[in-house]
Amino acid sequence: MQEYNVGSSTIYDIKAQKGKLLPFFASYESNKAVEQCCSVYFSLKRLEGAPISGPMLVEKAKDFYKQMQLSEPCAFSDGWLSCFELCHGIRKLPVSGEHKLADHKAAEKYCEFFRNLIEEFEGFKVKVRKNTLAQILEMVKDTPSSHPINKLHEMIHTVTDTEIIENVLNPETSKNTDRDSEEEDFSEEDKITLRKASSVFDTIIKFAERQPCYTAQEVMQLHVLRSTFMQKRQKTINQADIRDLFKKAASGCGTGSVQIQPNLPHLLHLQ
Repeated sequence: MQEYNVGSSTIYDIKAQKGKLLPFFASYESNKAVEQCCSVYFSLKRLEGAPISGPMLVEKAKDFYKQMQLSEPCAFSDGWLSCFELCHGIRKLPVSGEHKLADHKAAEKYCEFFRNLIEEFEGFKVKVRKNTLAQILEMVKDTPSSHPINKLHEMIHTVTDTEIIENVLNPETSKNTDRDSEEEDFSEEDKITLRKASSVFDTIIKFAERQPCYTAQEVMQLHVLRSTFMQKRQKTINQADIRDLFKKAASGCGTGSVQIQPNLPHLLHLQ
């Protein structure tokens, strides 16, 4: 008791619950694998931009449980869902009820201020012409049908449930397979690391700052370009774990039920 800093009552409780604790720890690894599959699935759906609710995630967990052919008992209840959300940082957005979260008095005051501003400012008094809508429709008619805005985005790749399970259960094998595939597709000369690209940006900026032929505006544009690169670099690093799942699809193989599209939101919460 002194070694583990626990009381005698705790030890007695553990002995009394021995019959329940042993099966629980025996099935812990299997349940953890199902949880990891659900986490990867949720991340993929978040990148896809598809809405996903708590009951949908519970049903997907049951589906993974069947596909993995597990025999250990696991109750996918509301308690399991709450623990899953807590462990993976998924927040539920509560619906605003009787208590308003915003300061409605300040909002009404601002609306009144903005209304008076529009009435006083002459620049906002624009006469609406009747032929404006007709001109807009005429411009749309002249737009060629082959314009990029009329083209549907092609599907980049798909990730199957089997690939998710394989990546969770055998991560080392999956990494070795992806590494071999990547080495076949790209040579060492074609690979440029993010660190090397960042170093090149710094070198170019230092060179431009020391040369009189570059104006201050041109140097500022280089700084803006470097800032954009650093933001994308940080985003790439944050998504490195998920991108490992997509390397197989780079060769154009495999189909599945999870579809990844190019336009992706930054964040999705459980509804």
